[in-house]
Amino acid sequence: MSHDLETQRLQDAEPGAADAAALTPNPSPETVKTPFIFTGKGGEYFRIWIVNLLLTIVTLGIYSAWAKVRNKQYFYANTSVDDATFSYHADPKKILLGRLIAGAFFLLYLGAEYISLALSAVMFAVFLLVLPWVVCKALRFNAANSAYRNVSFQFRGTMAESYKAFLLWPLAGALTLGVLFPFAVYKQQHFIAGRHSYGDTPFEFTASLGRYYRIYLVLAGIVVLGLVAAFSVGMLSSMIGAAIGVVLVPFVIMALYLLLFAGHQAMMANARYQHLSLNAHRTDSDWDTLGYAWLLVTNTLGIALTFGLFIPWAKVRAARYKAKHTWCLVAGNLDGMVADQQSRKGSVGEGMSDFFGIDVGI
Repeated sequence: MSHDLETQRLQDAEPGAADAAALTPNPSPETVKTPFIFTGKGGEYFRIWIVNLLLTIVTLGIYSAWAKVRNKQYFYANTSVDDATFSYHADPKKILLGRLIAGAFFLLYLGAEYISLALSAVMFAVFLLVLPWVVCKALRFNAANSAYRNVSFQFRGTMAESYKAFLLWPLAGALTLGVLFPFAVYKQQHFIAGRHSYGDTPFEFTASLGRYYRIYLVLAGIVVLGLVAAFSVGMLSSMIGAAIGVVLVPFVIMALYLLLFAGHQAMMANARYQHLSLNAHRTDSDWDTLGYAWLLVTNTLGIALTFGLFIPWAKVRAARYKAKHTWCLVAGNLDGMVADQQSRKGSVGEGMSDFFGIDVGI
């Protein structure tokens, strides 16, 4: 109705103006930088964390599945973008089932070591063959149980794609003495990020292969610099005194490991979030290697000095850093992203991924 009134107004004002207006394309929506915001507090999360820890110990680990859900629900509910928070609604009993199956498999593997090395090797091979299945199932479960504005995420990756990304290409990387390892990581990241969707709307991941080769060239450069520094310290200690080397060499090694880990995490995060889009909307980030390294150092010192009691504050600080350095570039209005809720997926993969320390997702 408003369009008809506007057309009539143009016709009355000037002949042919309505035709010109009809041919004029709609202006592109304005892109607004919308930050992620984390509002959690260390003292607040400590109460959840300590109860989870005590109940997990008392129940011999059974409560860990409920603890995982409570933890995720806290961090999701305290993470927002565009004035709306995320939500997590997994069933702890399904996660527990996955963990029990994973635990049984792990006990079989330990028992095989006492029987024969051959049987242990077979069990390890079985684990490698099952790993891509676990990753794919975990991604589906996490996505289906994560939501934003009551719309669930989905993961549409196939088992065939998972086996290529997490078995075939890593094997190729090993056979080429690491030359194809960045390519394997590139394929894994495209599988993880590029196969997610928000409701029925798929994410698009556009990072190039060259980006990942540059990341690992930088990391290789850090290793070279670290080796040169360690060699220089060794030469200095031989000339001045061995005591200097005893102190400085471990320090150089720890600094090298810290820079490698922090650099890897920061560069991988930027490679992902700087190339992820959802229709006209996209994400961006500016994780900094030295800034992230400082976060790791201070968190580690806090945990060590408090005998572990600083862990809740460390997790909150990490979540706050990630939110502060990641944002959305919203084109128009996010309210237009509407999708149907999808049926829940199986959860055995989620429990097994937790048990074996696999962290996957976007």
